[in-house]
Amino acid sequence: MDAVAAPGRPPPVRPDVLAFPAPTTGRFLVLLVALLAAGLFVGDWLHSEVAGVGWWETYQACAVSQQVPADGPVATGTAGVDVCRAGSEHTRASFVLGGAAAVGLGGVGVLHLAPVLIRRRRRLVPPVPGLRPAGQRFAELSAAAGLARCPTLLLGPARQRDAFSFGAPGRYAVVLPIGLALKWRDPRLFDPVVRHELAHVVHRDVAFAWLARSIWYVLAPALVLPVLAEAASGDLPQVLDYLWRALLLAGTVQLVVAALLRSREHDADLRAARLSGGPEPVLGVVALVRAVELPWYRRPLALHPGPAERRAVLEHPELVARVSFLDGFTAAFLSGLTGPLVVTLVVSGAAGRASNALAQLGVALVVGPLLGASVGLALWRASVVARTTGRPASPWPAALGVAAGLVCGYPTSLGTAATVGFGVEDPLWFPVVAAAGAGATLLVAGAGEVWADAVAALRGPRRAWVPAVVVSGTVFAAVVWALVQFDLVLGGGGWPLVGLWLLAMPDRWLPVAAVLVVVGAVVVALVVSRRDGWAPAWIVERGGPAPWPAAAPRAVVVGGAGVLAGLGGGAVAVVADLLVAPAVTDAQTLHRFFTSFVLAAAVGAAGSAALGVLRPADGPGLGGLVGPLAATTTTTCSLALFLGHGSELDAGIVADALCAALVMGFFATALTAPVAAAVGGLRRRSPGPRGGVLAAVAVGTAVAAGLGVGTVAAATAPPTLSPVQEYVTVVVPDLLGRYEQVEDRARDAVGDGAVVRDPARADRIRYEVLPPLREVLVVAEAHRPATAEIRAAHDRVLRALRAKQVSLEVYAVGYTAADPGAFAAAEGHRAEELRAFQQWATAIAALEE
Repeated sequence: MDAVAAPGRPPPVRPDVLAFPAPTTGRFLVLLVALLAAGLFVGDWLHSEVAGVGWWETYQACAVSQQVPADGPVATGTAGVDVCRAGSEHTRASFVLGGAAAVGLGGVGVLHLAPVLIRRRRRLVPPVPGLRPAGQRFAELSAAAGLARCPTLLLGPARQRDAFSFGAPGRYAVVLPIGLALKWRDPRLFDPVVRHELAHVVHRDVAFAWLARSIWYVLAPALVLPVLAEAASGDLPQVLDYLWRALLLAGTVQLVVAALLRSREHDADLRAARLSGGPEPVLGVVALVRAVELPWYRRPLALHPGPAERRAVLEHPELVARVSFLDGFTAAFLSGLTGPLVVTLVVSGAAGRASNALAQLGVALVVGPLLGASVGLALWRASVVARTTGRPASPWPAALGVAAGLVCGYPTSLGTAATVGFGVEDPLWFPVVAAAGAGATLLVAGAGEVWADAVAALRGPRRAWVPAVVVSGTVFAAVVWALVQFDLVLGGGGWPLVGLWLLAMPDRWLPVAAVLVVVGAVVVALVVSRRDGWAPAWIVERGGPAPWPAAAPRAVVVGGAGVLAGLGGGAVAVVADLLVAPAVTDAQTLHRFFTSFVLAAAVGAAGSAALGVLRPADGPGLGGLVGPLAATTTTTCSLALFLGHGSELDAGIVADALCAALVMGFFATALTAPVAAAVGGLRRRSPGPRGGVLAAVAVGTAVAAGLGVGTVAAATAPPTLSPVQEYVTVVVPDLLGRYEQVEDRARDAVGDGAVVRDPARADRIRYEVLPPLREVLVVAEAHRPATAEIRAAHDRVLRALRAKQVSLEVYAVGYTAADPGAFAAAEGHRAEELRAFQQWATAIAALEE
């Protein structure tokens, strides 16, 4: 029961957790997307079985016919291949989309067929004329619940004991036991039960719930069909590799289904309690439920909460607002495993018309909003409810769950079933992805804490939960986009290429949008928050009035902290500029220009991390403003230095530099948030609002000083060689030495090139030769020639390395399938490699003359 207020004290506040949309809806959407993702995989697998040979023959023919001419740009051949094979890729996309459509139609069929089967199997009938008063009372309660259309009332057989609701969208029915219908005059029993079932209809979760309960009728065939087909073909390794992924997906789906059904029961209890004027009537009905204590290992799979759990939530609604590890893990896991399958669909569907960047953007725009509508919305609701009750809820379980879900979701996706192991080449991939997932979640939770300060000034719940979905969805989308890019760059060229991508980062408009959304939300919240506010009426179901604690500093203090930290970073840049020799070559100027972004990111990360340490609750959210603002200010100071040295900076370069600083400051803030919040959680006391912000400025400037001066000084050593001498005596020997090491491995792995099926040799090429070759290519691409003559010579070695990469990739395919056409194509690219190397040698000799 609710606690009784002590004499002279106001009654305890009972929060209205249903003022926010239930995150259950977002979790249902995640489940539906996972179901459609299984259909995407089935469609892709079916394409491989039916049209895979023709698709590969087309790919080979296009690769041979669109070979790069000796004196043409490399990109021309790549674009030609994309256009050449566009038709076959569109066919593949049709299969993939058809698989998803088939699974989706199966789900729709379940939604409409299940009510018919339920009505027949359970022998449900309308009320007899003698129970017409029960139907009238049911209609009255339906109108009181706010339903414009009264659901159909049905009665179950004599053995039925529990009420339930079912139906297709827009055509719902509530089923009552005959014994309960006969007691319609007893409002203590009849009314709470009916209100509970009507609450399901109000929440629009009836159809979703029955789809969740019946999902195996659709998902099981989609998962079993490839297993049976591959087993019949005798490919046991492929069967095992697919089987464990399918079992992991199936287990996670079952956990999600059980958690969703339990959560919807709590939501229905709370709405029934609100309609009944308090939890007492519903508690009275719950007390009549026979308690069945399940062992701990069966509770996560239970479809209904136990009576004790239902009573606890009815007495303390804030319990249902907590976000658990399982909530974060399942949402991130199902979202993560969807990514590779979405990439396959978009890449094939857009072949010849758009770049692969569209696929990476598509993944972000699918996964990000799903995480925002489920995890992000739940965290913001938890922050608001915690202010009402004074019982703060930690975001760490959700953050750790999202981190684990993203780490497990992508490598175990059905879309990566053809890869060896987890499809991840570098073990450092795992901690980076985990830190990004946890950091994004903590940043979202911190922004929710900052926004909760402003809730006292908001007139309705929509102004609280709509920003929750927008901010968290945008943040998660930007982080997922970056993780997809990170995975591709890391696999394509290792960590050197990751560093170059962080500095250049093309198509960065999505993270820039995320920064602007977070900054705007934090600024608005700081401006409208009031320190002496009271809890708004829409969040209080009973009790009060209750004060609304708000401890965030004012907007001018936080904004000033970011600017001061950035000015401190600018001072570091000035000192570094005075300590080192001026840049002489274009390469040195460019290197110093990109180094300024590293300094800016260090300043932003240090300032936001200090806020996270000193203010663990809202520090990451405030860091979402301080970090990008500090980084941008530091970059502005660095640009002023470049202008002072006579560099030509047009508006486009300035805008691009500021956007790069915003993005790097944002990602640095997210990556450092877990460590900062973990350290801050160990503190027993938190400083005042201004103290925390000023400390962040001091720490940010101090950390940036050490990083900035050392990095800039090391990057701008005075030159001792001319550009041609440097290229011929330093760059060329380095590339030749690296190339010779790769060539030795390649010669041993490729062998004599006989047309045979040798999967072991193909794996050696893929995992022993291609990774070091990609590193050589990254080193070559990172070099910035100082003159046009050097650039013309350097383009030849780039052509040779790229031709070698394509040759090895095609050799690996040839050894996998014993395809003579693949070996012929590989030899053609090998000849192009040797021709380009000869041209490079000739160009180097011309430079030395």
